[in-house]
Amino acid sequence: MRRLATLAALLMVASIAACSGDDGPERVTDSFPVADLDVLVLVDDGDPLEQLTDDIVSANEIDRYAVTENIDDLLEAAQLEPPDDVAAAVLISLTDDDGSIGFLADVVGDAETFDVRPKFGRWKVVDSEVFMEPDASDEQIDAVGRALKNDDAVEAYEFLSKDDAFEEFKRIFADEPELIANTTADVLPTSFRVELDADTTNAYIEREYDSLSGVHNVVFPGSIKLAGADGSLS
Repeated sequence: MRRLATLAALLMVASIAACSGDDGPERVTDSFPVADLDVLVLVDDGDPLEQLTDDIVSANEIDRYAVTENIDDLLEAAQLEPPDDVAAAVLISLTDDDGSIGFLADVVGDAETFDVRPKFGRWKVVDSEVFMEPDASDEQIDAVGRALKNDDAVEAYEFLSKDDAFEEFKRIFADEPELIANTTADVLPTSFRVELDADTTNAYIEREYDSLSGVHNVVFPGSIKLAGADGSLS
C-alpha cells in the first residue's frame, strides 16, 4: 500500500512546455506527462548521453522524448529500484502505444530499458480515479457511484472491484512475485475510473469527490518535472 500511496501522491496536474524540431521526435524540455510515458532508459555515469539522445532522434518509432537528472521520485513512482551510478533518465513516448520496444536495443545499447506502460497505462484512457477506503461500506461505494451517474460533468465511469484491483496489482507488480504472494484482494481499495467532458478539469473531480464519505483520495495524471531543485513529480 505504501507504493500505491506514493504513486497516488505523486500524480498531480502540471503543465507541459515543449520545443520541437522540424524532423524526428519532439524533445520535451519542461515537464513530461505521465500519460505519455511508455519507456524509461536509465543512463549510467559512463554512458555517452549525447550520442544516445542523437540515436533516439533518429528512431521513427519514437514520438516524444525527454532527458532528466531528476530521477528519484520518478523511479519510485514506476516501482523501480535505482541502479548504482545512474546519472540520468531518458523518457520516451512511442508513436504506437502498443508497439514493441525491441527496436531500442539498437538505439540505446547496453543502457537499462524499462517498459513502464503497465505502470501508467490507465492514464491514456481515463482522466481521474476515485479510490475508496479499503474498508468502505457498500453504502458508501453505492453513494459515490450514484453521484458519478448523476454528474453532468462525467462522460463515463467504470467501477473496479477488489478483484479487479488485485488483477491490476498483479499486472503492475508482475516482476515482484513475493509481493503478489503476500497481498490479497481484500486489502486493496475499490475505485471508480472517470472520463470527464471536454469542459471539465480534474480539479473539479477532486473538489467534489475527495471529501465524500468512504473516499480515500482522487488521483489523476500529472507531469514529471525535468528540471528544478526538488526533482519531483508535480
